[in-house]
Amino acid sequence: MPFNSVSYLLFYIATLCGCWLLAGRPRLRILFLLGASYFFYAANNSWILLILLLSTGMDFYAGLKVGDNATSPGRRKAWLIASVAANLGLLGFFKYTKFFLKTFGLPPQNIDRKSVV
Repeated sequence: MPFNSVSYLLFYIATLCGCWLLAGRPRLRILFLLGASYFFYAANNSWILLILLLSTGMDFYAGLKVGDNATSPGRRKAWLIASVAANLGLLGFFKYTKFFLKTFGLPPQNIDRKSVV
């Protein structure tokens, strides 16, 4: 969904109206925005949704562990580091896979710009 399209304008207006209608319900508003974000990214390339769900799930679980007061400070720090490392790993893999394959002369095996985000 390109930013300069009518479909994006309609999506933006619907999302803005939804946020405005949910102004008094912050938890529902956050879930609505999360769903709108998932829809926006899936509209461009649907398999990205799986990566986003994985990343969101990892971060949510790590956030629960970091926010748990019963957990020791060292363990909470380990959860934070693991979450950041996992996200950087996902970013590095999907950003630089094609670059490293080309650098080392390996065949890209049908990797194009849309398949490697």
